[in-house]
Amino acid sequence: MGTSLRSFFRRRRLLVRDFQRRLILFQILYFGLLTGGLYLVFLSPLLTAVQDLHIPNEQRVGSAWALILFDRRAMPVLVPLVFVLFAHSIVVSHRIAGPLYRMTTVLRALAAGDLTQRFRIRPRDYLQVEATELQGAIQELHGRLLAIRGDAQAMRAAVDRMAPAGSPCAVREALAKLETRLEGFVLDSPRSEPAQAEQREAA
Repeated sequence: MGTSLRSFFRRRRLLVRDFQRRLILFQILYFGLLTGGLYLVFLSPLLTAVQDLHIPNEQRVGSAWALILFDRRAMPVLVPLVFVLFAHSIVVSHRIAGPLYRMTTVLRALAAGDLTQRFRIRPRDYLQVEATELQGAIQELHGRLLAIRGDAQAMRAAVDRMAPAGSPCAVREALAKLETRLEGFVLDSPRSEPAQAEQREAA
């Protein structure tokens, strides 16, 4: 029960804070502009008509009834609608921020040389096409580096057969540099625990 609650609240925190904060602020601004426009176009003339003593009483009574009807019929619908739309914007921001958070994690691992990362996002998340393309690029790069490592190992074996182990050989030196650079990549080791934990947080 405790684990499920932690997972529930973790999935609802701000994953990409700057992006989600800007999106939420824009949503609040839009709702504020909508409310202000509704007031200026509909409510303000009615309030002015009710308070203006130079207007005939029949028109003032009609404006007052319009305000009463708006309060009784429109407000019970508009207020929940605003909350529903705001909640939906939060859900949308998570479906964008989740893949962005996971993408950042994967790109950092790639920059560190870890090509065992897999970019997987939830089925309902957005950026599905981008996730597929990035995963394809990772797999392609991973396959090419594996092929280069295999070729380097084959060349090492061939050079060792042709030249004694202690004799100077430019090819052996070049291979040693290539192998050193290839050792900077993680190609077939299991993923580290921190990377798995970050993927669980993004899920």
